[in-house]
Amino acid sequence: MRRRKIEPEDVPAVLSYLEALGEEWADEAVGERKIIGLLHRPDGWLAEKDDGAILGVAPAVVSGSWRTFEVATRSADVARSLIAATVEEHPTDLRVWALRRRFVDVIVAAGFRPERSLHRMTTPLPIEAEPAGRLAVRGFRPGDEMAWLDVNNRAFAGHPEQGGLTVEDFIERTELSWWRPEDLRLGVLDGEVVGFCWTKRHPDGRGEIYAIGVDPAVGGMGLGRELLTAGLGHLADLGCPSAILYVDAGNEAAMALYLDIGFRREHTDEAFVRDQPKRR
Repeated sequence: MRRRKIEPEDVPAVLSYLEALGEEWADEAVGERKIIGLLHRPDGWLAEKDDGAILGVAPAVVSGSWRTFEVATRSADVARSLIAATVEEHPTDLRVWALRRRFVDVIVAAGFRPERSLHRMTTPLPIEAEPAGRLAVRGFRPGDEMAWLDVNNRAFAGHPEQGGLTVEDFIERTELSWWRPEDLRLGVLDGEVVGFCWTKRHPDGRGEIYAIGVDPAVGGMGLGRELLTAGLGHLADLGCPSAILYVDAGNEAAMALYLDIGFRREHTDEAFVRDQPKRR
């Protein structure tokens, strides 16, 4: 086995490997943010046989000083080698996601500590309809880019994945195969966009609440519930039999809302960090 950096010419083979793993596991091999990174800014490590057959990959994305990566392989030994290569290259300010808690023992042994837990929740569709509220909800239209971006970045200020997005980040997401403008539902109050529920339809037919946010300036009005209900109704209208979403385990308010709507926890992903050692 040999390790080397992922190069742009490796991307088609890496994506094919990840697709095959996803089919085998009946789940995503790595998160979508790593796929976007591979398509636009390939980074990370791969392990391969002498004949070039891929044994595992550890794609990475960079935000500021932080590097975030994931490991996709069938082998704990390959995972150990890819994690070691990533740590050697970037010893601190390093985050790794363990989807479905894969290779947690290997990650902890490499000097990482737990940081966050992310629950994946699911509910059958349709849900019991809620009465109409204060918002007018419509699909995204050309020209809405900055209005959406402003609300998103206020709603997710300081969030390590969804916060601080740029127009370029938004455009990259609209270039993915599943993007449809009408699936990004915007909440309008008094003529202004004040929230959104971005939905997604998976190839297998299930729906997803991809992201949902409300401008903090209008917080406390129950608009998050309105937008969630509208988004789930949109997915039900598309024929989705169920919907999933991801929520930070520590977000008690969001968890309470989702449980009340009818979501139940399906599984948990975990993030681990390796940061600067504390000085004594």
